[in-house]
Amino acid sequence: MSFINQLDGLTHAKIYFNQPMKKHTGYGVGGCARYFAEVDSLYALNDIISIAKAHRVKYKIIGNGSNLLVSDLGFDGLIISIKGLSDVFYKRDEVLAMAGANLDKLIKFTVDHKLTGLERLSGIPATVGGAIVMNAGAFGHNISDHITTVQTLSNGKIKVYDKNECAFGYRKSRFLGKSEVVINATFCFNESERDKILNGIKTYSELRKSIQPTGRSCGSVFKNLPSQPVGALIEKA
Repeated sequence: MSFINQLDGLTHAKIYFNQPMKKHTGYGVGGCARYFAEVDSLYALNDIISIAKAHRVKYKIIGNGSNLLVSDLGFDGLIISIKGLSDVFYKRDEVLAMAGANLDKLIKFTVDHKLTGLERLSGIPATVGGAIVMNAGAFGHNISDHITTVQTLSNGKIKVYDKNECAFGYRKSRFLGKSEVVINATFCFNESERDKILNGIKTYSELRKSIQPTGRSCGSVFKNLPSQPVGALIEKA
């Protein structure tokens, strides 16, 4: 069976052809992906990766595409969007977030349940999966500060990593540049008053607006140096 026929036979997935990538990136630019798939289950994600490998079709996994720059020539392969994997819920005494959930959705969940810890990350245009892969952070706080486990999909098998196995560092993790796909993570937060959490979000949101441009943006895309913030160097230049 051909690659296209197998794609068409997938359940829990929407398949598009020659899909403009400017619709799926923060920069709003980029040519077309030859194949584009939106999955809403782990079964569909595993199936579509297996099909791509069997037919030797190159593929890439994306979330919000908030730090993704696509060539105007497009991508001659398969783009798989996992934004449909977006549930956030309690698992025992921890919070589990699927990789396709927007970071702001996870933060709203913490607000609704009076949990503090992610206020400084409010407004970062990322999915949970993307934030984990690059260990997203702001104002001296990283998403890894509250992670307990990360679950991935690799060669059809689920793997679970404890936080100390994830090699989190400044804007990096063991998952950066690897073929295994982050599919969810569990988090542990402290309890607090809802108004106090909301005030924290407001404070950092206003600070973010005061130092970053409005309009279409990928947010902060430069890494700071150990000695000083890169923003200071850019202003001096």
